[in-house]
Amino acid sequence: MSPGGHSKGRTCPGQESGHAAAELPCGPRAPRRGRPRRVGAAVRLVRRAAEAALTATGIAHLADRRFPEVSGGERQMALIARALAQEPGRVVMDEPTARLDFGNQARVLARIGAPAARGIAVVLSPHDPGHAFTCATRVALMRRGPIIAAGTPDAILTPEALRDLYGVEVAVAYVAAAGRTVCAPSL
Repeated sequence: MSPGGHSKGRTCPGQESGHAAAELPCGPRAPRRGRPRRVGAAVRLVRRAAEAALTATGIAHLADRRFPEVSGGERQMALIARALAQEPGRVVMDEPTARLDFGNQARVLARIGAPAARGIAVVLSPHDPGHAFTCATRVALMRRGPIIAAGTPDAILTPEALRDLYGVEVAVAYVAAAGRTVCAPSL
């Protein structure tokens, strides 16, 4: 048995593990009504959920790669896949692009819609307000706890609102070549 109590070859590792990325989404699932009573059926159910989550996040090709050997962006996607495999009603992502390079930020943001496409509510807390234009349908601005504004990204993420929130001048503009609106602080 592994330290987590799982038999060898079917472990469900944490971030520090050296096991295949495909094993990460197989973490313990919350008890559900109607779950299989037989162990074999339960294992197949978990495996199917893990495979579907890896596909939904675009990392099925990493199934046999060891977790420490994949990039930071791929690790973030594996962690998102783990959350999706739990089949939750909602997912909270606190800074899912933190510590990622530009390319991996784009890859993660492009896949954040996967949970929503499966009917899962996504609550995202990015530090870059421009990320909301990439993947959000509704936003809320908070200052020291309370929500000070809520609505669509276009209605709420204005230069004035962002200046008031962050204390710096912010340009908000649609970039036709990118097909989306971006935010940039005036330095």
